[in-house]
Amino acid sequence: MTNIGVFSKINKKYKKIIKYFGAFNLLITIGLILLAKPIIVLLYGTQYTDAVTCFRILAVNYFISGTFRSISGNLLVTQRKLGFNLIVNVISGSVNIIGNLILIPLCASIGAALTTLTVSLVAAIMSTGYYIYILKHQSE
Repeated sequence: MTNIGVFSKINKKYKKIIKYFGAFNLLITIGLILLAKPIIVLLYGTQYTDAVTCFRILAVNYFISGTFRSISGNLLVTQRKLGFNLIVNVISGSVNIIGNLILIPLCASIGAALTTLTVSLVAAIMSTGYYIYILKHQSE
């Protein structure tokens, strides 16, 4: 099988993984968002209902991280793109520090949750975008 055939096959498998993990993670995320208040009350009590917003933000973070960031990041390792993963982590760490410094004083725990979501979004965009770039250019 030629390199073009191999990368075409990998691209199809990647799309399938993203599709099925995305659907699975979306169902979990929707469930977590809809059931956030009962889950918080059941596990921690009514005195923690102010954490519902943070819980919902972090549920969205789970979707992005579980569907895009983790899969693409792990597949970049299989392509020996460790240097790029290092860059993603340095940028993610910087966004995390800056976001927390700005958003925690403004929004308290919601600011921390928003920073976590932003970090995952940045890393997911970078990792997924670069992995797709690699697949396209290795299949040429």
